[in-house]
Amino acid sequence: YYGSPVSIKEDIKKGKSLLMIIDREGAQRVKELVPDAVLIWIYTKDLQTLAARLANRNTESEEQIQKRLWQAQLEIEKETQNPLFHYRLMNDEFSSAFEELTRIIKRELKTGEKADQVGFFKQI
Repeated sequence: YYGSPVSIKEDIKKGKSLLMIIDREGAQRVKELVPDAVLIWIYTKDLQTLAARLANRNTESEEQIQKRLWQAQLEIEKETQNPLFHYRLMNDEFSSAFEELTRIIKRELKTGEKADQVGFFKQI
């Protein structure tokens, strides 16, 4: 989904559900705009795995990869110190991660309730 904060609020008022791929800073802004938003942190088992995936894509320079790894490390530290996301989903094997993501989304759409209380994470 790509849109401005105003269009996001308008879509939600219309009853639309949105799926956004955003960084932690973007997730914080969404949570401020939409306090009931369900936030899912998708991560790799370690930074070495992330580095290998980025390198294998052949879409970024080594400098860009290093910048993304540095940013990922910062986001991990922030999330550890000040949890923001309701779910954590490790993308170790794509099909399993996709199935679990689908289950989370279906559960949330069905119940309308987050599976957490403040500070609780479901480790997947």
